[in-house]
Amino acid sequence: MVTLQCTCSYTASAQEAGWVVGTLLQPDSKTPVLGASISNIRSQKVAVSDEKGRFLMQLAAGDSLLVHALGYKTFLYLHPAEAARQKEIAITLTADAVLLKEVEVFALPSLRDLKTKGFNLPDNVRSPNYVPAPEPVQQLPSPSVGGPIDALYNMLSNEGKQLRQLKAFEQRQAAEQERKEQEDYNKYFKDNKGYQ
Repeated sequence: MVTLQCTCSYTASAQEAGWVVGTLLQPDSKTPVLGASISNIRSQKVAVSDEKGRFLMQLAAGDSLLVHALGYKTFLYLHPAEAARQKEIAITLTADAVLLKEVEVFALPSLRDLKTKGFNLPDNVRSPNYVPAPEPVQQLPSPSVGGPIDALYNMLSNEGKQLRQLKAFEQRQAAEQERKEQEDYNKYFKDNKGYQ
């Protein structure tokens, strides 16, 4: 019997809940607080304040709101029983100073500084700006034109065909590289014609 009475009283108070429009304000009571999280502790419902600091929440008499906003102290609002018919509430938050730890900024020493101070560095340690030289491209031997037999061999053999394909490929690659360099150069000009 006792359990039934408690349930009835809880549903009766939940039925008395009404929609309330709230406004979150900064300490000057004029500037809205946007992006704050407002939680109804009883119903576990959450709302977020808009750019005008406004939110909509269903509240019953005696409900508690927990307000979290970055840069402000957490605020607990108790909706009083006599304000059950109240449709609008205004909550003024208190600014909270965030204390950050000390930050120290320093530059890393260069390799030259380390060597002058007596640090023994291995030979393979290089400057961060070091760019390795490109490895040399291995050149294939050009076909010899020693006589008519060599010329026929170069024209008809698979090796000669592969050499001709390689030469055509290198020419296309060089043309493509030149086109890319010209495009990179032209992107800095308004008319994009560059040195054509």
